[in-house]
Amino acid sequence: MKKLLFLLLMPGFIAHSQNDLNDNKNTTSVNIPPLTDNERPQYLKEDPQNIYNSRDITTLDLVEALDLAGIQIYKFHTGKFDKDYHLYILKDKYENGKLTEQDTIALMDTKYHYYSGDILMYDHLDQMKIFTKADGNKSFLDIRTYSMGLKTSVELKKTSDSQFFMWKEYVNPSWELNRKIPLMIFASSWYDEKFKVKRFCGVAKLKEGDEGSEELLRSSPGYVLISYLVENKPE
Repeated sequence: MKKLLFLLLMPGFIAHSQNDLNDNKNTTSVNIPPLTDNERPQYLKEDPQNIYNSRDITTLDLVEALDLAGIQIYKFHTGKFDKDYHLYILKDKYENGKLTEQDTIALMDTKYHYYSGDILMYDHLDQMKIFTKADGNKSFLDIRTYSMGLKTSVELKKTSDSQFFMWKEYVNPSWELNRKIPLMIFASSWYDEKFKVKRFCGVAKLKEGDEGSEELLRSSPGYVLISYLVENKPE
């Protein structure tokens, strides 16, 4: 009797009589009617077994998965242009701190057109985005604005198996007239004599004049700078 009383007082303990158990044996299952096609959520229509767990996957999860595949996405908010200018996208290559190659990747107008129904409309650019696909010491770029898209690539010298290469983006890429604005750098690691290791820039994002950013420019044996320049259009 004491043992039974102890079990009844245990948290979560549920006692069943023999009649309860017999009743459960006679219980019949209830068939729930399947959802109609209109009632099923879209993710179940496309993935009936929910293999991809799409409801639980966030945007950050997708960006991290792309990063594992070597793909990164950069979006640069330039600020809206107040009139139509020429915009140049530039690629400068440096080796041991010296400029060795210069290339104009694109020349475009900052004003673009689009259609609202049948009506031709005009507006000004306020951003650009760049997709990168790294492959060792090479990287492919897909550059897009509202009005155009283009592809290009960069390549740096590789001198050892332990050498690695990374993209770094600049903060505050707002446009200024007649001034080259840096967007991003593809750079090589370097050997740190003090710590005897291959290393890279310690800052998450680059900023002009910042010591951590300047260290990258001083120390990396090779890098490619992607920037843009805004100029007045000729009369």
